Amino acid sequence: MAEHMECRLYSTPDSLVEFHALARQVAVKTYQERLFDGAIPATPEFAERMHALAEQDHLRGFILFVKGRPISYLYLPIYNDTLSYGYLGYDPDFADWSPGTVLLYLALEKVFSEVGFRYFDFTQGMGQTKELFGRASFQQADIYFFRWSLRNAIAVYGHAAMDWCSSSIGRMLDIVGLRRWLRKLLRRS
Repeated sequence: MAEHMECRLYSTPDSLVEFHALARQVAVKTYQERLFDGAIPATPEFAERMHALAEQDHLRGFILFVKGRPISYLYLPIYNDTLSYGYLGYDPDFADWSPGTVLLYLALEKVFSEVGFRYFDFTQGMGQTKELFGRASFQQADIYFFRWSLRNAIAVYGHAAMDWCSSSIGRMLDIVGLRRWLRKLLRRS
């Protein structure tokens, strides 16, 4: 497989047109696109933002190819010398080969061979990728202040209750060993 694999870097405004088209070819196959609308966007506004970042040399895009076929993409905007884990997607036909992890590894090799990046921000949350590649973590919070009203109290406490329920269900699924099975089922549907 490795002899048929290629990782390409895209960082110029002109090259990002090709990157975006190839990334969207992969994105339409992903569960992020189907279930969460969380794949790399197809909108003209996103393409304009991507182009503007590239003009300032504040973007790196990567595509992993197997036998000339794009199978994974990685979108990394750059803010204050920090690469940010923007969008990652892969073709589910290649899921057994972990193409997202392979692409991230190859991308990290390339970007840190460049001089000028201080950090790679995996963003919030937890995950296997962060455990594998991360060295440190920092506490971060989004803080919102709401004027006291019944409507705001219902919204805030309702959100907290939903979050607690979701976490509790996740823990129960872990205990009975169904969480992985359920994730696979959701990704296939």
